[in-house]
Amino acid sequence: MVDSKSAEGEAVTQRIAVRRRRRLAGESPAPVIADRYRLDRRLGEGSSATVYAATDVRSARAGTIKLFAPAIAEDARSRARFEEQAAKAGRLKHPHIATILDAGFAPVSGGGEWPYVVTEPAGSRSLRGLLERDGRLSLERAMLIGRQLAAALSYAHSRGVIHANIKPENVLVDEAGLRVKLVDFSLSFVSARTGVVTSETIARRAVYLAPEQVLGDKVGPPTDVYGLAVLMYEAIAGRPPFNDGSPLATAERRVNEPARLVGSWDPTLPPDLESVLGRALERAVAARWAMVDQFDQALAGIDPRRRVNLTIDDPDEGGLFPAAAEERRAARRGLGVMVLAGAALIALALAFVMFGPNISGVRSTASRPTVPEVAGKTVDEARALAQASGMELAVVGERPSDRAHAGVVVQQSPIGGWRIEDDQPLRVTVSAGLIVPDVRGQLLEEATATLGEIGWRVGRVDPAPWPGTRAGTVILQHPPPGQPVPAPGELALIVAQ
Repeated sequence: MVDSKSAEGEAVTQRIAVRRRRRLAGESPAPVIADRYRLDRRLGEGSSATVYAATDVRSARAGTIKLFAPAIAEDARSRARFEEQAAKAGRLKHPHIATILDAGFAPVSGGGEWPYVVTEPAGSRSLRGLLERDGRLSLERAMLIGRQLAAALSYAHSRGVIHANIKPENVLVDEAGLRVKLVDFSLSFVSARTGVVTSETIARRAVYLAPEQVLGDKVGPPTDVYGLAVLMYEAIAGRPPFNDGSPLATAERRVNEPARLVGSWDPTLPPDLESVLGRALERAVAARWAMVDQFDQALAGIDPRRRVNLTIDDPDEGGLFPAAAEERRAARRGLGVMVLAGAALIALALAFVMFGPNISGVRSTASRPTVPEVAGKTVDEARALAQASGMELAVVGERPSDRAHAGVVVQQSPIGGWRIEDDQPLRVTVSAGLIVPDVRGQLLEEATATLGEIGWRVGRVDPAPWPGTRAGTVILQHPPPGQPVPAPGELALIVAQ
């Protein structure tokens, strides 16, 4: 057994040796923060902080330190928010959350202070590095990572902590790439209660912000539901649902447009995955999963092995268009007795007969069909509109809706008005039935307006004491959100006094 004093003495000897080598080599010593944490190497830079691999010179323990802008320490409100959030995050102990070891303010030479947070070294690389290397993850691995993060977020929410900054850079991965830890709980509300800080924040985080963050509205568990869904979408598809030419355009699109179905990038994905991710990516907070554990339970019901039987060479075979698939199979059997050159000529002739000038699937811009807008239509109405535009309709899933009755289209991909470049189907998700909307957390005036827009009425309103909540905020409702109903009706609300 190694004596603790001997081990400590050995660590001191090693530190002296390192300093001597640096002195002999003419190197300046690494900076030490708060007289304790030596900055060994820079790991990266985020929207409001710089991250370093560090060593605690008192214990020789490795860690990661995040240094925030001194301006946070100078502003009394931001400083208080930093202390409050760091204290909350410091109490989080979970297998998939990087443990916070220390937090505080360190003097800066020349005046001012660095706010800092020290966490355990939770992984050698981030999920961003993994995606940059591999492009995208297998569905099985993406589901595994997504559910680990859902467990971490659900735990944090139960202790009053919202992350509000979920992105691949904040997910650390072990060497095998199968176990992850979430970092950065300490800065969710540093600069603003909404989680939206500045225009610079939008510039750096537009791909991952929830619509309510873009608008400057209140954040809560549904914000993390959205963030986790964006992360999973990118891991599965190899790209996020929105990534426009500029950060502002990207942010505006997520507020004004529904996310493109993830299956449009990979048609073999299980249809129920599209339905679950589609609900998590709803623009309206009330239309999403209210809690991360609900999202996780829906993910648990998806079998990643149950893929749609399509192939790249023959996308209709065994898939969404069995009649077209059988037609091509019969054609191949007839052509099988011919030589290769003859087969090619006949295939070209068939293509010309079927598609006219669109040989090899290439169409002029003028002949490309415009995608019809089918949201709010019944499946039969949507199919008729699709066929009139030269498209096939594919129902890829269903989910409850607080706006549409069963069988009504609630989401489509591609979106209406686009001119498609190939013979892709119009993929739609339909309502599984009407459910009670969720207006908890809204002010009474806002809740009344929201309900009125979708055909509901506010019935009885009762006040109740609710410490820590703004007066007039809806805290309870009946019927409860998510309950199936045959038609819109009345809600009884309890609001904070």
